[in-house]
Amino acid sequence: MQAILLHFNLTRYPTVMRYLLLLSFLVLGHLPASAQTAPVKRKPTPKQQAPVKQQSPKVYTYVEQPASFLTEGGVPALEAKAREALYAYLADNFKDKEALAAIPEYTTALFTLTINPAGELVEVKTLKSISPAIDQEFIRVFKSVPAWVPAEHNGVKVHSILNVPVKVYPSSYDKNFKQIQEYQYYVAVEHMPSYKGGAEELLKALQLRFKNIPRPLVKDPAKPLILAFNLNTDGTVLKGNTKIFNGHSRKTNELLASLVEKLPAFHPGIQGEREVIMHVAIPVGVDDKGNIAWVYSPPKN
Repeated sequence: MQAILLHFNLTRYPTVMRYLLLLSFLVLGHLPASAQTAPVKRKPTPKQQAPVKQQSPKVYTYVEQPASFLTEGGVPALEAKAREALYAYLADNFKDKEALAAIPEYTTALFTLTINPAGELVEVKTLKSISPAIDQEFIRVFKSVPAWVPAEHNGVKVHSILNVPVKVYPSSYDKNFKQIQEYQYYVAVEHMPSYKGGAEELLKALQLRFKNIPRPLVKDPAKPLILAFNLNTDGTVLKGNTKIFNGHSRKTNELLASLVEKLPAFHPGIQGEREVIMHVAIPVGVDDKGNIAWVYSPPKN
């Protein structure tokens, strides 16, 4: 019987054909899911994550224990001894003596060093230049220092800034280049400097010296003038490093700076029973007419 059904001409029996088609759909509908063609699932495209920004470590300017030169034998020294050792190292390793011949007299360079918690020199910059050749030679010597003592703050070793000023003599000078001198600035000491006669006398001195400078004096009347300068160990204002902030113009700043450097001597700053070089910043108030109205008076020691 099966052999006979296979030779049926289905086109002659449309009812049978429809029945077989319907039967095939019913059978396929009951097949297990594994036998059916499953839709292709696309893997979700992973979201592109933004690159994680690595935060730069905090670099301290003021710390409880500043970074210092690691003395011979790898032994940390007291601050004064470490400075002496550093200046001796600079003098012994500075090789470009020809560059010194162009210096007519002794002068001062200022470098800022960034030292990490491992005692490694990360960066060195020139803040006050002598000449490109001398600056580059000093940078080379700083980079040749084998190791530094890192700064500590709150009992933790930190990244820090170390300012290193050096006074350089020309090669023709009688005491020669070996006489690089210690020349460190302080910003806070046991006994802060003060003007002889106090804030009232300083106010009078500034009013007298600034009276002929064209007005206005300040760029922003809501803010004071800031007179930033360095005092020597004898209390006199060091020339060439005075900065004026909030001055009305560049010319105004230059005039104010030149007059600040002509002020009478202050009482110098004292640290460890000796006079030291101090960096000082004094706010000065200006009234509506452009005249000096007040001078900031720090609390007494």
